[in-house]
Amino acid sequence: SKEERTEAFKDALRVMANIHNVPWWLIGLEKHGGRASGKDKTNPTYIERQLQRLLQITSNQSELMKGSDKHDVKKVEKSIRQIAQVLSQHASQCPNPFGLLHGDFKIDNLIFHPTEPRVIAVLDWELSTMGDGYCDLANFCMMYFMPSIEKGWGVAGLGDMKLEGTGILTRPEVVSSYCQYHDYSRQGNEHLTMRTNASRAADYNEAMAWAGFYLSFLFFKNCVIVQGVAQRASIGVASSTAASKVASLLPETM
Repeated sequence: SKEERTEAFKDALRVMANIHNVPWWLIGLEKHGGRASGKDKTNPTYIERQLQRLLQITSNQSELMKGSDKHDVKKVEKSIRQIAQVLSQHASQCPNPFGLLHGDFKIDNLIFHPTEPRVIAVLDWELSTMGDGYCDLANFCMMYFMPSIEKGWGVAGLGDMKLEGTGILTRPEVVSSYCQYHDYSRQGNEHLTMRTNASRAADYNEAMAWAGFYLSFLFFKNCVIVQGVAQRASIGVASSTAASKVASLLPETM
């Protein structure tokens, strides 16, 4: 029902907020990914580190794609680098809240109870690290900009759907619900007050003000991932029969 769909979306955001508020230093996750604060100029923010890593990956992928007649390799790599340059101009100033990060939090990676609108499992933790929780939130919100499966992209989104009356939260409602749950899950948790950047509650105005930046970064990250799919397809080692369709998304994604 419409009401159950709304509750299911809200519960997904509750789970995300709980992940970000896990007291990682008490459960042996001190070395789970990098640890840096954007307020310390000697340490890069999570997104700054990610940009450096992704640029190295795209260079390697471009090198392997040389000689391919299916993709304009130099044009793609140039475009990716230009996007990274723009993102880098703002990455050092982004909020950079620090905590446990799922890395690919989205509806596709959640298992819901068969009869109740609640999440019972979160899948696909291979990209999990310590980092900026707003990246998980932006990753969840990417579906609002992706078209429906009928558009032929090979992936499904809500970008061309009318959400009114469906029970599906709007993007501002997603951000608002996440911030409310993030604050609620911290109440009474004295461990979180011991940490500076980890102890700061998510702020709706801040999250909305930086939403475009975080979404741009997540789409950039997916450009690099799609480029990798295109690279493997170009040399005939793609792991999926749908690889060519996914590879064709690269111009659209950029």
